Amino acid sequence: RRYQLIEPVRTESGHRLYSQEHIDFLHETLRLMDEGVPISRIKAVISEVPKRSAATTTVTCETAVGHLVKNLCDAVSQIQIPALERQLDRLFADYSLSAMHRLLLDVEQQLQQHKNHLVLLAFWRSSLARRLQVRLHGLYNQAVLPHTRLAIYSVPETPDYLTKLLALFCFEQGYQPLEFASSMALGELLEAAKPLAIQGILCIDQHSQARTGWSSALAKYASLPSWVF
Repeated sequence: RRYQLIEPVRTESGHRLYSQEHIDFLHETLRLMDEGVPISRIKAVISEVPKRSAATTTVTCETAVGHLVKNLCDAVSQIQIPALERQLDRLFADYSLSAMHRLLLDVEQQLQQHKNHLVLLAFWRSSLARRLQVRLHGLYNQAVLPHTRLAIYSVPETPDYLTKLLALFCFEQGYQPLEFASSMALGELLEAAKPLAIQGILCIDQHSQARTGWSSALAKYASLPSWVF
């Protein structure tokens, strides 16, 4: 509604009617967002005449993403909090979670090149985790939470924002995420899963550090669906 992507026909009683053309437009919108096109640019990209070729659309996506990555890195490297907040506003407003994850990895890689990368990464990750927590706060305070509970467990070195990003993804897919501190052994969480009505577990091991050690615990509770990221 904010970006006026489609304008449904209204009946005399005020009901909205959507055509197949509207549905096709929304499917194309989701596809482009997953490719990294900002939602604010979707209408222009789809409606432009003559139609863009796939290669042209890809260049447009990469340009938009590249500009945002640069602006985020510039704001972080100069510790410009207002500028960073504006760019994060744009990030959360314009990008789907899958496109956002790819973009965040690009930011991390570029910040790694800075002389003071440890300090900058710490500032960046804490700023991002704070913003993600604000979004999660509203979702956890819904009157009715999704029924299916999924536990999120990660290795100690996992950036906090990755755990929160995965929690947002769970909400987006209709699940209730439960975040658990990595100081607890995975086996303890698996043992408590049934009494806590946990119906699946998501394990984050970004650099494949703990997968071998987790395998025996996951095998013991093989009836519980599990995924390792």
